[in-house]
Amino acid sequence: MINEEKQKSLFALDNARIWCKGVIIESDRILESNDEIISLFQEIRDISSFSSNDRQRMDHVSDMSRLEEYYFVIALNKALVWLIECKSYFNEMQNIINRINNELPYIREVRNMREHEIEYHKNEGRKQGDFIRPLGEEGKSIADATSTIVNEEGYFVDGRISVQKSKTLFNEIFKELEILKEAQWRI
Repeated sequence: MINEEKQKSLFALDNARIWCKGVIIESDRILESNDEIISLFQEIRDISSFSSNDRQRMDHVSDMSRLEEYYFVIALNKALVWLIECKSYFNEMQNIINRINNELPYIREVRNMREHEIEYHKNEGRKQGDFIRPLGEEGKSIADATSTIVNEEGYFVDGRISVQKSKTLFNEIFKELEILKEAQWRI
């Protein structure tokens, strides 16, 4: 029989692992949707041949992409919260958390702004001053915390979180958690 502390540690670890997997899945879905949007634009270069059917397809893909971005942000935050919970049981979690915070410092901020986007839309958000930020090193353009930016550097959800960087990082973390989970079952 597994003692209560061991059960709690395995529960936290498994939830962290599941939400890391969620980040990977949502990253893939976002990038696939983006590829589909690019393909649709290439198919319908001549706007005069743009049919109602084309518009509906484009709207559907765009809508799905927006929904996947929301789920992506939720998965990022849930993964981070569960990894923080795992710190109580596993010393190696602090290093993982530090990596996430260094690579993706805006997870909580973006999650909160997405969750409360109506308040921000009404200029009532708690961190209204952070809602709009400059982009890139030179800050020649700006994005709010609900914008999608796709450029040569990648796909950025809410103008701040790189989907490609997130996918790479959480793939690494997921593998580490799988190894840790396996080791826990042997103890």
